[in-house]
Amino acid sequence: MRKLLYLACLATLPAWAALDADLVAARSGGPALTQAVDSAQGSLLESYPRYWALARNLDQAGSAEVQAFLQRYPDSVLAERLRLDWAKRLARSESWAEFAVEYARLPAVARDEDVQCSDTLRRLRQGDGDAVSEARARWLSQRSSQGR
Repeated sequence: MRKLLYLACLATLPAWAALDADLVAARSGGPALTQAVDSAQGSLLESYPRYWALARNLDQAGSAEVQAFLQRYPDSVLAERLRLDWAKRLARSESWAEFAVEYARLPAVARDEDVQCSDTLRRLRQGDGDAVSEARARWLSQRSSQGR
C-alpha cells in the first residue's frame, strides 16, 4: 500500500513542480498572480493565489468577496489569516458591527494584540464596564513590560 502511494506521488511530481514554480512567481503579484489563480484552479493549492490576490487589495475588497473566500476555504490557515486581516481593516474603518461578527469567529489563538485592542475599543465605545478594567489592565501590563 505504501509503495502504491509513493508511486502515485512520484507520478504527480512534474505537475506539482510546474504549479509550484507558478505559485512562487505569482506571490510577487501582477500578471503572474492572475495566471496562477487560473492555473491553480482545482488543485490542493488553489487557495494560495486567491488569498494573495485578495490580501493585496483588502482595502478595496468588499465584504461579499471576503466572505466568499472564507466560505470556500472555511477551516484553512489562509481563511484564518484573512479573517484576522479583515477584522483589522473593519476596525480601522470603524465598522464595529461587522468587526464584532468576525472577531467572534476568530479562534482565540489567532487574536493578536492589535485585534484584541480593537475589540476592547469597540466594547468601550458601547459602554461595556468590563472593557474599562480590561483596557486599564492591558495598559498597565504594557507599561510594566516596557519599564524592564
